[in-house]
Amino acid sequence: FIDRPDNRTDDDLNNVITQDEQMLRILDKVRTVAPSNAPVLVQGETGTGKELIAQALHNLSFRTKSGQIVALNCAAIPETLLESEMFGAEKGAYTGSDSQHVGRFERADKGTLFLDEISDLSLPLQSKLLRALQEREIERVGGSQPIKVDVRIVACTNENIQQIVDQGKFRADLFYRLDVIRIVLPPLRHRPGDIPLLADHFLEQYNKEYAKTVQGFSQEAIQVLTSYQWPGNVRQLENAVQSAVIQTQSDLIVAGDIDLHRDESSPPPIEPVSQDHSDRIPFQVGMTLRDLEKEAIMRTLEAHDFNQTKTAETLEVTSRTIRNKLREYDKPESQ
Repeated sequence: FIDRPDNRTDDDLNNVITQDEQMLRILDKVRTVAPSNAPVLVQGETGTGKELIAQALHNLSFRTKSGQIVALNCAAIPETLLESEMFGAEKGAYTGSDSQHVGRFERADKGTLFLDEISDLSLPLQSKLLRALQEREIERVGGSQPIKVDVRIVACTNENIQQIVDQGKFRADLFYRLDVIRIVLPPLRHRPGDIPLLADHFLEQYNKEYAKTVQGFSQEAIQVLTSYQWPGNVRQLENAVQSAVIQTQSDLIVAGDIDLHRDESSPPPIEPVSQDHSDRIPFQVGMTLRDLEKEAIMRTLEAHDFNQTKTAETLEVTSRTIRNKLREYDKPESQ
């Protein structure tokens, strides 16, 4: 049996708005596993609430009394800086470092380290992370003395990390070290009954923020919300409700107030990429393979409302590949 911390309260899960049976089972699992020190791997599309689950895992544990939850987005920090952000750096370890830098591992000591977008870690950093987890100690960049750390790891990804392991882009031993307890969050399109609940919640929230008195949604507006597939999940729904609250001219949000930021000439996300002649990639003699690849990626992005996860699934590549390609297209080609 696992002891429960005295601070345990369902208030820590009240910000997860749901009546969906699968989500309710997931919340029960969070309550069960939170008091342990076991690593947790949280998988789910962008906008499904992985950060909320990570926070709840910390808040419902003993560690909330002894330490804090510290987040590190592995995709948001350049690789050249990521090692020092994770493990810290000694003074003079690199150009411009005129003081000691305490990394996220040390800041999370006796608490929880939330590693977001873990699948974006490079293989060299994966090796160093694995060693830190195995030895429960780190070395700062430019340092030589090991530093003991006591952290609970919650790792999150919006990709199929098992597929990345099979492709040799993620270390299998690190994957198994992280994948002790796995929580998979369903996309919003798989829990349509939660859409009106969430919409009402965000309506109340933004009524307060903008000092509005919008009373609710028309039946047509609810139909629009529940029939859309929400590729950006709960985050996109929140943005849509926020926009509607700001722009509506009445005390009721109607269908015309809901802006899904979608080109009406493009097929909705629920439909597969069209196979008719108008959506075929134009080919001209002299086009390079790079041109064809870029055209395929950009056309597929447009068809999926610029949702990178669904684009990656359609093209049978990883979301990381799509992100890397988009960054590459922003750069001028080498001569």
